[in-house]
Amino acid sequence: MGRIEAKLFQEKNAQTQLNQAEQALLTAKQQYQQGQTARDRETALASWQAALNQLEQVPQVTLAGQTAREQARALERDFAQITRLASGGARTNTLIAAAQQYALTATQATQNPPHTASEWSEIVGLWEQAINQLKQVPVEDPGYVEAQTLEAQYQRNLGIARTSSQAEEESVAALNQGKERIESMLNSLPSDPTTVNRNQLNGQLQGIINQLSTVQPGTTAYPEAQELLKSAQKKLLHFSSK
Repeated sequence: MGRIEAKLFQEKNAQTQLNQAEQALLTAKQQYQQGQTARDRETALASWQAALNQLEQVPQVTLAGQTAREQARALERDFAQITRLASGGARTNTLIAAAQQYALTATQATQNPPHTASEWSEIVGLWEQAINQLKQVPVEDPGYVEAQTLEAQYQRNLGIARTSSQAEEESVAALNQGKERIESMLNSLPSDPTTVNRNQLNGQLQGIINQLSTVQPGTTAYPEAQELLKSAQKKLLHFSSK
């Protein structure tokens, strides 16, 4: 009778341990599912691991211990999968956060235009860095869809930055060529104004106007190009009327 009572007492304690471990597991799972932040989920996973340890501590010689072992094997597989997903989620969050930081810097740098070609080159580089971060997010990781959505936005912004960079380079080159034509025209003028070949002069002025007209708005070259363009148009009108 004494051995039977001891056995029953052991079984009762083991069942209590099993019930406590099962309740701890249920609570940990709920905490993980309801976790709003990475820290919340990390805390829940720690509780989950502690509950698994409780299952393993239920004496194996009891019926409750055998039940605990069977549950532990299945729950450990689930726990390992959740842990892998959590690890992937943390990596994804880090990559997305880094991409967003590059994007923020690029956006801030784009403000208050116009910008020089070197400034646009830096902005292009920032968008490329942001996109490179997002491309590292694996398909199987949580947050992949978010990363793809951001990448589409950043690709569009990168395209705008590259277009603006090209417009800046071309406009500066067009302004410089226009100024070279102006200097060439001035050097070709005879010292005696009465001997000026008006047809030739008008042709030169029209070439300057055409060149300066290619300077695009929103570039650093545009304000100066507009001033020179107005001056050339005024001179062309003046000589054409005579």
